[in-house]
Amino acid sequence: MALTAEIVTRTISGETDKRLRISDGHYVRRVSELIGDDTWTKLRVMMRVSFLTDKGTGDYTSYPSWFFGLCTGTDSPPGTASPQHFAGLESNSVLRINNASFGNGVYFTAPVTAVTIPLPTTYKGGAKTSGSFVTISPAPTTISRASLRLPTLYGITFTRNSPTSFSCHALLKPTCTVSEFSDAIDSSSDVPPGVSSGTFSLAPDETTYGELDSVCFSFLGDVDAFEISDLAVKRLA
Repeated sequence: MALTAEIVTRTISGETDKRLRISDGHYVRRVSELIGDDTWTKLRVMMRVSFLTDKGTGDYTSYPSWFFGLCTGTDSPPGTASPQHFAGLESNSVLRINNASFGNGVYFTAPVTAVTIPLPTTYKGGAKTSGSFVTISPAPTTISRASLRLPTLYGITFTRNSPTSFSCHALLKPTCTVSEFSDAIDSSSDVPPGVSSGTFSLAPDETTYGELDSVCFSFLGDVDAFEISDLAVKRLA
């Protein structure tokens, strides 16, 4: 489900790319719809995504958050009135645009930092907890900033140690073709070849708040937008 979303069509290098455009909204999909059931101990969720803005070069502080990860059910992901159960990554508070050219990516970062450093985040019963930022390397770690530039691969490999403990790898590739995305989602490694990564842990509570059975993307801004070209889920174990 999404609050403010539409299907848009882009043409990149002669190829048609249909995308889900989201502004001040969210998209949620049951994992079982994508892999057949909810049973897993290691799961990869990935998307190809682009960021759309008319902003010029500069740092934009207190920028609205966006979230990517797993949630319980489809009715209360981040961005709704009372997010009940979520485990994943939240963007940092600064949007950094180093070049006004639409051919350049952007960073979702912290002050005086030129890397994308998301925050491990959980919601449990409406209460939010965020950990220290995740360092993704090697550079560059930009998010694609144009409707005519190849989207960015952004994802997470989750390992469920227990209902209250996940070990995770953040995944990022600044520009990614459909073929590269397919190879990455099918890789048996925690980190696919050629993809930048960073490790982090999460402490959800599937015993109390229910199984994290859906993949979700939420963006809380209402001026700019994100466009999702592809969304994929792969059970690794």
